[in-house]
Amino acid sequence: MHLDKSSLFFGYPASLIRKVFRELRGGDVDVRYFSRHMGINKADAVRLVNKLIKEGYLKRTTSIRNYKTVSTTVKGNSLAMASFAPPITRQTANKKIAELIERAKIVNKSNDHLYKVKRIAVFGSYLTDKDKINDIDIDIILERKFTDEIQKEKEDACIKRAISEGKVFRNFVEQLFYPTYHTQKFLKQHSRAFSLHYEDKILKNVEYKIVYELKE
Repeated sequence: MHLDKSSLFFGYPASLIRKVFRELRGGDVDVRYFSRHMGINKADAVRLVNKLIKEGYLKRTTSIRNYKTVSTTVKGNSLAMASFAPPITRQTANKKIAELIERAKIVNKSNDHLYKVKRIAVFGSYLTDKDKINDIDIDIILERKFTDEIQKEKEDACIKRAISEGKVFRNFVEQLFYPTYHTQKFLKQHSRAFSLHYEDKILKNVEYKIVYELKE
């Protein structure tokens, strides 16, 4: 799905709607979630949720405490993954995917990366017959290269080395997951053509194609 960053979606900025759906994806929430995250009153939140349900972006659910809640549908998950980048040609998409696969092979052979790329799958608009693709939806499975104890030692060393080289972490979580982010960043290479996901549950409900799988 492609969105115009300056456009309105159900009367609200498309960028805000996408942000709210990205944070919501996979969870069950009530109307208060939309009121709080979008900065609107409860009545407006109720109207928005009803519109999103009617258009198929949300579905009604019931929480374990029998609260009336909603969760995203496949269409809603597509909205969460929507891109603001301009469409690309299929030829460009094929080139980008080939380059991503080559980077995955580098990751798997490199001692600089502590995670290996187990599988790369493509889904979304790339699997259609459209000449122009909004963005390339990619799901990647990463796995540790070493056993737990050795992996921890190497990750600690990786973090210490980054700090010694001047890396400043914004918080503890960013520091803790730096070895993973390091590999993810290398794979993406700042490309706006990709919408990268990691073991996304949405693949259970959509068609996808495996384009790379590590043979061990």
